[in-house]
Amino acid sequence: MRVFKSDDTQVQYIEPYYDTSYMISLTAGDYYANIAAVNDHGFTFSDNIQFTVSSGTVTPIASAVLNGDGQLNSIDLSMLEMLLLNEQA
Repeated sequence: MRVFKSDDTQVQYIEPYYDTSYMISLTAGDYYANIAAVNDHGFTFSDNIQFTVSSGTVTPIASAVLNGDGQLNSIDLSMLEMLLLNEQA
């Protein structure tokens, strides 16, 4: 598996990798990645997968209790709905 910046600078190269998922932290920017399939007859790379990482703010939802009262109830669900709709409580 290989990850590159859009200017072809290699960011990550992993060999061998046998799992079905992978996580990487990237700064904001344009990237592409490709994956190699390997067997007894050789290897081949996938087409490039292009993606953009946008900068932003992560809002953690700790313990599924948003209003700080220590209980999960309809108020927390309303607050979660507003968060997901990008509104302010």
